Amino acid sequence: MSVITINHLRKTYPLGKQDLVAVKDASFSIEQGEFAAISGPSGSGKSTILNMLGLIDIPSAGSININGIDVYKGVNLAEAEVRDSRWASSSDTKRKKRTSIPRSLDKRITGLRRSHLGFIFQTFNLIPVLNVYENIEFPLLLKSKNPNSKSPVDDFSKKQKEEWINYLIEKVGLTEWKDHKATELS
Repeated sequence: MSVITINHLRKTYPLGKQDLVAVKDASFSIEQGEFAAISGPSGSGKSTILNMLGLIDIPSAGSININGIDVYKGVNLAEAEVRDSRWASSSDTKRKKRTSIPRSLDKRITGLRRSHLGFIFQTFNLIPVLNVYENIEFPLLLKSKNPNSKSPVDDFSKKQKEEWINYLIEKVGLTEWKDHKATELS
């Protein structure tokens, strides 16, 4: 069974009077237990594809299916797409009309991120005011409020969650740093 399937994925960014095509027509599937790599020269769309798979960016066209869930089913991508202001000129009228996504889609994407996805960013994305322990605990607190979550951690007692967090901290060698703020790490 495919855990990820993308079909005819396309991503464009408005650049003045023209659109910059970052991903033209990507299609592939990844089976359960399979490892995959996306490779190519700089500027070929690798990060853009990963951002769309991680549900950070909305595709301009195409479909993404994660664990049997069609992420954008019933959504007009042309209307839902969030245009990144870095790519648009201030006179771009298309971008002004596309500044938010429908609440139902936002809820669906948030639920999928919480229950099906893990994403490691190239940049430092810890919450700076939280310590190491709290940065690990925070997504667990969010998941416990999601009625659609299917994570076994959701059924853990408070003590079991504490043990799990401490186990993860020990596993990556940060035990002595667990009470330090994210900004104190290198």
